[in-house]
Amino acid sequence: MIVNPIAGGGKGVRLWPTIRDLLHEEGLEFTMVTSEAPLHAIELTLQAVEGGSQLVVAIGGDGTVHEVANGLLRARKEGRGEATLGIIPVGTANDFASALGIPLTVPEATRFLASGHRRDIDAGMVNDRYFVMVAGVGFDAEVVREVNRWRWRASGTIPYLLGVLKTLVGFSPTEVTFVLDGKVHHQRVFLVAIGNSYRYGGGMKICPGAVLDDGLLDVVVAGNIGRLETLALLPRVYLGTHTSYRKVQVFRAREVAVTSAARSLAVHADGELVGEIPVTFRILPKTLRVVAPSIAQSPG
Repeated sequence: MIVNPIAGGGKGVRLWPTIRDLLHEEGLEFTMVTSEAPLHAIELTLQAVEGGSQLVVAIGGDGTVHEVANGLLRARKEGRGEATLGIIPVGTANDFASALGIPLTVPEATRFLASGHRRDIDAGMVNDRYFVMVAGVGFDAEVVREVNRWRWRASGTIPYLLGVLKTLVGFSPTEVTFVLDGKVHHQRVFLVAIGNSYRYGGGMKICPGAVLDDGLLDVVVAGNIGRLETLALLPRVYLGTHTSYRKVQVFRAREVAVTSAARSLAVHADGELVGEIPVTFRILPKTLRVVAPSIAQSPG
């Protein structure tokens, strides 16, 4: 059990006694550890897998899930062992738990861990980082870069929206080349979102058709969109209806490469900065086992 002490304003730590008692009631044997810094949960996960843990549970939000998933996938790739990802969602948004259909209340999620329901899902990879939700290039990655500069850090919808408004002032679409499974596209883009799951950023359904186990990445390309258009489209992103707008295109691919001769653009994976373009995203089909319902979730 990896507890992020700052997720959800400290919700995981406050509710740990309840979680512990519920785990005992379900007859689960466990060890609890606390992450102490960014990316620490990756190392804790590697240690847990090497120590023989069969289930590693992220008690936190989407950032904690991202790190634990990276630890599990690294352990598998490096031959250190394999384990299943469990989630007790105590973050502000819990986008990934929602997409998986995991109960969002702590008692229900804790009991669900003992249900035996396992599901193999896809993961994405960009540079040396894995992602399970959404990665991207352009405006949303620049929002992440902006929010990371702030002295105060918080998660969820409000900080992201503030970052959107701040970044929008100075951001403009950029000429890029993106290659989808070998097919080359050149155009001016506002952002390129690469979805393994359909939602991120506190409920934004950025890739509304994405399915977690279809072996494909959903690629949503917002073209030459201005500031006023962006503000008008923003509510539609929460509904997942923005993809019908004339300047938004949707593709599916197993590999996506993005370059630009015009300027450098940030790249994010699950809301974490992972570098700048040029960059390549790849899908890893059914490479991560999770405790989750067997039926795929979608916004519709």
